[in-house]
Amino acid sequence: MLNENENVDSEDKNESIINEIKQPKYQIDQYIWINCYPTHQCMTGYGAIKKSFMTDEGFAYDIYDEINGGIRTGLEKDIIEKPTGRMVGSFAKSKQNMSDVQKKKNKS
Repeated sequence: MLNENENVDSEDKNESIINEIKQPKYQIDQYIWINCYPTHQCMTGYGAIKKSFMTDEGFAYDIYDEINGGIRTGLEKDIIEKPTGRMVGSFAKSKQNMSDVQKKKNKS
């Protein structure tokens, strides 16, 4: 038979396990590559996480997409751990274009 202290310890362990499960894997301001949701095309975004929230399908993240611009949403299961060379190239081109715009703006 369990005494009262053993019962409390068991409840604390269960609560700890539940809290671990419900924590997002990625943190606010962390940069991620993600397949955006919902989209009919295969739109990939890269940016800092601005918000995370729970959905029926698991955690989802809002990021500010530095490639296409704008706020994008993606599910945790759609995060890309290893981006392809094409993805990295798109990001580099986007950054170069922004740099060129800033240079022109500063000259005028």
